[in-house]
Amino acid sequence: IRHFVPGRIVSYLSERTYAQTIDSSEVAIDYFGVLKRKCVVDPLGVDTDFFMSLSDDSQLNLKIKYGFQKTDFICVYTGRFSEAKNPLLLARAIEQLQKTDKSIKGLFIGSGPQEKEIKKIEGVVVSGFVPFDELNEVYNIADIGVWPREDSTSMLDALACGLPIIVSDKVRATERITGCGLTYKENNTLDLANKIHGLVANENEVKKMSKIGVELIMSKYSWGKIAKERIKDYESIS
Repeated sequence: IRHFVPGRIVSYLSERTYAQTIDSSEVAIDYFGVLKRKCVVDPLGVDTDFFMSLSDDSQLNLKIKYGFQKTDFICVYTGRFSEAKNPLLLARAIEQLQKTDKSIKGLFIGSGPQEKEIKKIEGVVVSGFVPFDELNEVYNIADIGVWPREDSTSMLDALACGLPIIVSDKVRATERITGCGLTYKENNTLDLANKIHGLVANENEVKKMSKIGVELIMSKYSWGKIAKERIKDYESIS
């Protein structure tokens, strides 16, 4: 109630409220009083002139450059190594998978409190944060992207590079992963390991999800597409 009335007043006096996801638009409407007819979902986007899938040969060369084997199946995580994001759970899932398949590896880009524990795990490569202009290479090394807890805009960058992604079943912005990603039971190491193994065993499914992910980004999440939609919206209310 404390936020609803001021939010409703502001909504009456404004032309538009832009929300980044469907669930954030629901919060704006239900808890802050924003008028539904004035609330538009306008997602965060990706620079698709930079983040893109490279050729198969380029991807294989990058794997070797970063110390992996050509046949490795690499799961990448980028971001803070914090309890809230819990990349350690991904490392432990890889540890389980390593018992039967040494080709399944993890690439962790970032730093944080869980770094020491992650580095102890076999099959894992840990790097500090990399410059922005190297991130496209990082995603093109990998076969899938995994974010064990909170969602991240990095997921969109990974999808633009052709990576299927695995995220928590608690993530509400599921429109970002339709057809191009999977969910696992949050904090369940075995379920995450099983979801990864399922993709390792199904190359055709990975290729299908990769194609859908790139198409999704280009149609809904590229900066160029978002800018055109915003301009069109401004013109409709001017």
